[in-house]
Amino acid sequence: MISALLASGGLLQDLGINPVVVATQVVVFVITFLLLSRILFGRALGHMQQRED
Repeated sequence: MISALLASGGLLQDLGINPVVVATQVVVFVITFLLLSRILFGRALGHMQQRED
């Protein structure tokens, strides 16, 4: 029953949640997280792996 409400968008509309906005926020968060982790930790991890070899 809950999945049917979520699929129809009725419950989300009642709560004032726009699924397109939520999906956009998730995509932006994931891209930002991947870029920051690559920039901040990529060089440190590469340096540590180079020292191990």
